[in-house]
Amino acid sequence: MPLLWITGPRVRHVVLRSHLRPLVISLWSWSAVTQALASP
Repeated sequence: MPLLWITGPRVRHVVLRSHLRPLVISLWSWSAVTQALASP
């Protein structure tokens, strides 16, 4: 993983985005599920 930080900001940005999107989606779906469970 440290190698990616040396390669440059462009590669870092692409990797960050590719990992960030599924993370945000899973977080959003998780909050939706918890809200559905919390509401009667």
